[in-house]
Amino acid sequence: MDLSKSKKFLLTIALIYWALVGLIFAVAHEAFSITIPNTFINIYWLSVSLLFILIASYCVWGYIRGKHNKNNMVVALCTLATKYNFLLKQLVNRDFKVKYKRSVLGVLWSFINPLLTMGVQYIVFSALFSTDIPNYAVYLLIGIVFFNFFNEAVGQGMTSITGNANLIKKVYMPKYIYPLAKLLSSSINFIITLIPLAIVMAITKTVPTWSMLLIIFDLLCFLGFIFGMILILSTLMTFFQDTQFLWTVVSMIWMYLTPIFYNETIIPESYRVLFHLNPMYQYISFARICLIGGSSPAPMQYVYCIASSVVVLILGLFIFKKNQDKFVLHL
Repeated sequence: MDLSKSKKFLLTIALIYWALVGLIFAVAHEAFSITIPNTFINIYWLSVSLLFILIASYCVWGYIRGKHNKNNMVVALCTLATKYNFLLKQLVNRDFKVKYKRSVLGVLWSFINPLLTMGVQYIVFSALFSTDIPNYAVYLLIGIVFFNFFNEAVGQGMTSITGNANLIKKVYMPKYIYPLAKLLSSSINFIITLIPLAIVMAITKTVPTWSMLLIIFDLLCFLGFIFGMILILSTLMTFFQDTQFLWTVVSMIWMYLTPIFYNETIIPESYRVLFHLNPMYQYISFARICLIGGSSPAPMQYVYCIASSVVVLILGLFIFKKNQDKFVLHL
């Protein structure tokens, strides 16, 4: 492991952490448009400081273990950022090119697809659901863009190990690079789809506010959740080929359980607690509050987003790491 580059990588992560927690506090304060009690401010900064100390301690521990050639997650991340950076770029570039190979419109499909989907669903559902939903076009497009990203990333990432069987058998690379490459290539498409979303927001005269910056927090949690799902399903896919067919059914059910084209108010109040446990509801709702509502989500919604992201990501890392040495036997 390149120690000098690893130090720069860990320092960059630390700076991003403090920039993010500062952004959340500043923008949430502005978005709430209220005076935050000093007690809450003290608890907030104490919590994020303690969390930083825990993360920093783990990084130092992992860094010391790395100097003695002992593997851990910190070593893996540093190695990925230094040694395998070029290979990861090549995998992402390959996946992105393959998706639009022999396509006349190419990348333009990333613009057209969400707009066409929104147009069809807007015509079909506007009469049913838009009467009590302000700015229904943007409301609908946010749901479509977020769920399409989730569905595409997980669907492609699920085959990241089986689809690279020949490469895995011939060339040694950390196996988590393959799922990560799928996530990054899908993220590029997601970024492209945000452009038509911005255009529709401009057409509908959605007023920009500081709360829109909070979408950064939402997307980071969302990426962690998706990567955890990819790790879990790519592991299952390696051992059970039927996983891809089961996922098709599960993703369809998940889509209808997520308020993409309807408002949660149609759900009986007694069931809304269970409804709110859906992570996709939390991420899409968070984005809608920031982009359409022009305010900060409630504090518990931050907790929901962080908790679902961290739990699924840790579970995915555990399952993937425990089984990755067995992959080659089933490819």
